[in-house]
Amino acid sequence: MRNGYQSDFDPHPRRRRRLFWLTFGAGVLVIAAVGGIFYALRTLTWFKVANFEVTGTSVPTSDVVSALKISRSGGRLGALLGPDNTLFWQLAGQPNVALLLPLIGHLNVQPNLFSRTVKVSATDRTLWAIVCESGGASCYAVDPSGVVFSRVPDTEGVLILKITDTNNRNLILGEPFLPSADWLQNFTAVLNVLNTSGYPVASVTLDDFGTRQWHALLASGITMDFSFDFAPADFRSVLSELKTQVNILKIKEVDFSVPQRIYYK
Repeated sequence: MRNGYQSDFDPHPRRRRRLFWLTFGAGVLVIAAVGGIFYALRTLTWFKVANFEVTGTSVPTSDVVSALKISRSGGRLGALLGPDNTLFWQLAGQPNVALLLPLIGHLNVQPNLFSRTVKVSATDRTLWAIVCESGGASCYAVDPSGVVFSRVPDTEGVLILKITDTNNRNLILGEPFLPSADWLQNFTAVLNVLNTSGYPVASVTLDDFGTRQWHALLASGITMDFSFDFAPADFRSVLSELKTQVNILKIKEVDFSVPQRIYYK
């Protein structure tokens, strides 16, 4: 316009209003469609779990299913659908139920949308050793991976490895009995070499963790001292040479707790 004036007149008001209502209507339709689909997913019988099948474990099926429902969220959509919906189990990953079901060592969940079943295959943990408080007040079963999975009575003899723990603590079912994965690796590596090299272990004592030391009492009566921080280098060869260097029947203790050093008395 002349003299620098600007008009606020919109020459296409009807077109703008029409575009607004088209967009609004499309949004309503999308929301209605999503809502309808979600309603169908939640209510149609075809999406409901008809049966849970649990095999391979002595744990009751009801306990396994309850633990799975607690441990698996299935994400936001799965949480909205609920564990009675087959899609809930399709969306969720493999669960970790060690704390809820410490007796189970391995668990696999396979949902089938078409048969409306959830098949659960499980494997119970096997006994490797027992860990007891000093004095045997409380003892716990431990599997080969070092996980505590059940309370058990105290035991005598050498058929089952007994580990006496002098630390003042409470063991937790479903968790390792040692506080460090590296410690557990070194510990089991040493025991394996001892037992396969003609030095069978009768029992083990764990010192206060602040000392980072533990002791293996052999079936022969000899005590061997170790550090949690490492497994002795070339340990198998060292054990083989030990018999040639000392009279193994006349010593009571061998100390391997210092790297690259051996002390005996």
